[in-house]
Amino acid sequence: MRALAKGVRFFGFEPAKGRQLHRQTLAGDILSNGLFFSLVAVGRPKRPYLRGAVLGLLAGLGAVVLPPHLGLGKAPSRARPSTAWLTVAWYTLGGLAAARATKRLLARREAALPLGRAPQG
Repeated sequence: MRALAKGVRFFGFEPAKGRQLHRQTLAGDILSNGLFFSLVAVGRPKRPYLRGAVLGLLAGLGAVVLPPHLGLGKAPSRARPSTAWLTVAWYTLGGLAAARATKRLLARREAALPLGRAPQG
C-alpha cells in the first residue's frame, strides 16, 4: 500500500484511503504477480520447475530486501527473521505452482494434438 500511495502522489494525485486503497493494492498485486509468474511459461518448456523456483526465490528476496532501498521504509516482512524466511518461501512456492500449471497446460496441449504432429511455435 505504501508503494501505491507513493506512486500516486508522485504523479500529482491524492491516493485513496482505507479499504479503497487496500482493494487497489490487492488488485495491483494480483495483476503484477500473475504477469511476473507467467514468465515461467516463456521460452522453451524445459525445466519449468527450475525457472519457477528461481523466479520465486528472486521475487521473495526482492520483497524482503528492496523496500527500504526504494524509500518505502522498513518492510513488514523484515519485522522478524522468521517473517522474512516465510516471505521468501511463499514466493518460491508461488513460482513452483506456476511451474506446475505450466506443465499441466503443456501436457494438455500435447494430448490435444493429432498423432504425428509436432506443436508449432
